Amino acid sequence: MSFLFWWSICLSWRRLWHSRFVWFSHCRWRLASFVGLFGAGLFSVASTHVAIRSIAWEVVLTAAAANDGRGCTESTLPSLEVPRYENGSEIAMINRRLGTLALDFPESTVEIRYTDKTLEMTFKASGETSYHVDEDMTNNDHIWIYTVMEAFIGTGDNDPAKYLEGGFTIHTRTGLRRQLPSLTTGTPIQSLHLRRRMKPHILGRLWCLYLCSCSTMMNLKEQKYGAWNPNKLISFHQTPCFGKVKFLPNANAAEGETPTTEGPHGCTPDTLPSLMVPHCRKGYATATVNKRLGTLAADFPGTMVDICYTDKSIELMFKAQEEVSYLVNETMSNNDPIWMYTVMEAFIGTGDNDPTNYLEFEVSPTNQLWTGWIHNPNKNWTSKATAFIDDWGTYPITASTSQNVDAQTWKSAVSLPLSMFNIDEPEGTEWRMNFFRTYFASEDGEQEYGAWNPNKLISFHQTPCFGKVLFERATTGGLSRGPHSKSSKSSKSSKSTKSAKHGKRG
Repeated sequence: MSFLFWWSICLSWRRLWHSRFVWFSHCRWRLASFVGLFGAGLFSVASTHVAIRSIAWEVVLTAAAANDGRGCTESTLPSLEVPRYENGSEIAMINRRLGTLALDFPESTVEIRYTDKTLEMTFKASGETSYHVDEDMTNNDHIWIYTVMEAFIGTGDNDPAKYLEGGFTIHTRTGLRRQLPSLTTGTPIQSLHLRRRMKPHILGRLWCLYLCSCSTMMNLKEQKYGAWNPNKLISFHQTPCFGKVKFLPNANAAEGETPTTEGPHGCTPDTLPSLMVPHCRKGYATATVNKRLGTLAADFPGTMVDICYTDKSIELMFKAQEEVSYLVNETMSNNDPIWMYTVMEAFIGTGDNDPTNYLEFEVSPTNQLWTGWIHNPNKNWTSKATAFIDDWGTYPITASTSQNVDAQTWKSAVSLPLSMFNIDEPEGTEWRMNFFRTYFASEDGEQEYGAWNPNKLISFHQTPCFGKVLFERATTGGLSRGPHSKSSKSSKSSKSTKSAKHGKRG
């Protein structure tokens, strides 16, 4: 009996002990599974978090790369549709701060409209407390360090590389001091160079515009800046932040054909020469300068201008034949009146209209240069202004000129950066150009003038006579040489010169 009792106790203990291990093993498996699932969950959450952070950083970095820290993107640019003067005006609001972009800048507005001849802008500032100006300053002094309102204006819809900056201050002589400042200014529209003929019903082109205001606090120690479309860099010249402005067609204007009446210059749109200019890797086009200004006779000493373009520049190769005098003034430097002597010239304007704002470039046989932007609002030189280009670092214009006196030739390879013309992508763009050469049959002779497309007035600045130039769309094929492909070797030096007579330049 006792044996059976103890045997049953042993069996029960063995079962209990076995059950303990089974239960412990089962619990251990469950615990391990729980810990594993919990760890996997944590790892998954952590991985997802890291992935989300990676995506977020990628987005942030991409956005930063897109606007370079300015805070401006193409999709966020403000836009205006500006009507003709008699149809009202459009208003741009200047109420955001440069730097912070906060909407707490003292409110300013700019009303914009246009006429056939001008861009009309009315600047209005409210909340002005200091009216801080320097009354000893005159036009084009550093008025921007005081209280001003400004407009930055470029033509075309690309981020402008060249644009007008206009700043306006309040002065006691205006009679506006201690009043709500309001200044209306008429800016000649020709100086801004519309890309179409000045007919209101085809003015639906985009311009770039930046409007800003500088306000000085009462203590006169800290200047504040507001803008129509501000940037984070506290910079007025971040052109990707310039807003878009479209000039609406005049609803009351009737459609009409472009007049073809011949003017006193003898040129009509139907008789203008034209060139199809290729990319330099495909070759070049040639303009022949062999007709005389005045008589239009085709007996001028042979002259050619080879022209092509790259992604960054316009490339010109001037070639003069039958040169006998090489008349220059070696005491002159760049932007002196070298046009009184022997030169070859290019007049270049963007768009297909008769230009009122264009580049004039000249080069002499001794590589003296003359470069300037011409404002010719009447297109006939009866009213004009010149802005010289003399900062060769900012304008990387290059010219390499050589002579061959024995062969009676001289040539010059010239490179003009496209950024000068506010052109980012030259392919398919239309231009207006003319090319000229001045010539002396002897050192004591009269100056003679030849042109690609001459006029009857012996005037270089009759812009209705500028020829038409279209930059062809580039293709990947072809490796033909452009006009600069061969290096030009200098030959004998040019002759020394006597003083030349004044030409009939106009």
